[in-house]
Amino acid sequence: MATEMATMEVEVPKPKGGKRDRIDCSNLCDQVITTQQTDPGQIAASLLPTPEDDVALHDNICVLMSRILCAHVEFFKINFEDIVDTHIKHEFYDEMSMKSIVNPPTPKDENTTEKIIGNISEMQQYVPMVEMMKEVYVPSLKRTAKVQL
Repeated sequence: MATEMATMEVEVPKPKGGKRDRIDCSNLCDQVITTQQTDPGQIAASLLPTPEDDVALHDNICVLMSRILCAHVEFFKINFEDIVDTHIKHEFYDEMSMKSIVNPPTPKDENTTEKIIGNISEMQQYVPMVEMMKEVYVPSLKRTAKVQL
């Protein structure tokens, strides 16, 4: 949605009743300053829910209320439990329905620098990346070690 810019004029305040300001503004100009700001109506329209949001909210509340009724009212449990949606459908429903592939890392003892480097190197295989090796000096080992980047 394109935002429209509105021209707004800002008046420089002048002292009232001949009283002097605490800050001397005599060196400022008296001309009207124009600024380019986004229309407040456009900002409000982008923050408020759309009719499509209202429909989606209504559908989600219907699913939640049907679950509550089937859980707490025996009549609904007996007659309607088999037709109640157990999951609210959303944009990523199909992707999230698939079983995840889990490769748990096998951490070893992390009391020495060499074992920590070994753990990190082993866990690095689970991170998708372009393989690149670089030799880095490790001060505690007083030698260089190959590190996968």
